[in-house]
Amino acid sequence: MATNKNLESIANSFAELVLGILQERDADAFAGKTTMKKKATMEYDGKLRISGMDIFNESTYISAVSFYSSEKAMASHQAIGATCFYVLKEKAPLLYKNLGLSGFNDEDDDQMVEYFGKFVTSVVDKFKSKAVGLGYSSLIASPPANYINSVPVGIDFSPDQFDQYQISFPYKGNPTMAADITMAAAK
Repeated sequence: MATNKNLESIANSFAELVLGILQERDADAFAGKTTMKKKATMEYDGKLRISGMDIFNESTYISAVSFYSSEKAMASHQAIGATCFYVLKEKAPLLYKNLGLSGFNDEDDDQMVEYFGKFVTSVVDKFKSKAVGLGYSSLIASPPANYINSVPVGIDFSPDQFDQYQISFPYKGNPTMAADITMAAAK
């Protein structure tokens, strides 16, 4: 089984990208230091296990995306990586407003998690462009899988990757949003 020796570098690039996007919207609110830690991937039945309760231990909106090398690989569920974003449900309305999102009903969980998925899609689109510079000739991203608290069926990832990085993005000095990323080595 291969482990991506460049995963930490990829995670650092990903963290810089996400923080840059957040600071474009509200530099003061996202001025805190991000933290990054390596952790083991949790696999069940060939899928990456995801639970927001493992991160915040409170109700959490989740948006997860798998990465593939081609449309054919996506059709056969042969992912080369994945990212998952988490935001505390109680902090989401204020965060969304600071990100410039509007028109949401903060009492409608389905709509709130859908809005989070739109934000994650914009981040993933920028990461796909950046990934070319990290050695990936192309990345195809799945549509975001949006959930509350956990992803019961998991998501596609590269099962030969035993590690992922978790990045915490403090909002106004408080833990509010986090992201995990795991990627197989570029070929």
